[in-house]
Amino acid sequence: MIERIGALAAAAAALLAAGCGSGASHALYSTTIPWGEGITEPAGQVWAASGVALCTKGHAPVTLTSITPVSVRGEIHFDGSRAKRGVQGELAFQPGTPFGSRPVNGFVIPSPSPCRWPRPTSPLYEAIVLAHATGSHGGSIVGLRVRYRVGRTPGAYTIPFTYRLR
Repeated sequence: MIERIGALAAAAAALLAAGCGSGASHALYSTTIPWGEGITEPAGQVWAASGVALCTKGHAPVTLTSITPVSVRGEIHFDGSRAKRGVQGELAFQPGTPFGSRPVNGFVIPSPSPCRWPRPTSPLYEAIVLAHATGSHGGSIVGLRVRYRVGRTPGAYTIPFTYRLR
């Protein structure tokens, strides 16, 4: 177990180092905690991890094109990603697809839309990861690769986030 935690910590550190993004003047970033875990019963139930912050800087809106895992390990299936406008808060887990979430492709985040707001009720944009366990041992989604564009300029950013279902 300790070896597994160490391996996940090393993977998270590597993703943090790689998470500087590319293109579009690094218009997208996240302040999300790098770890989330859900306990699922039974295998096959889709669970959502919401609260993965999507923040912008600059003065042009960011249009998301895709959010995909960097790596999928173990008995877990990535069921897709969604995006929505929410409020600042903690990472949350819930069964099914969150109400009000939309497909990622074409989702627009206004700019500037920083992760730090003066009031806790200010809007925040978030990615949602959908996955289900495929067996009793569970598995992990390590890293989220976010592709986007600012105007016609494409960009990519890796969020150092690990989502484990067991």
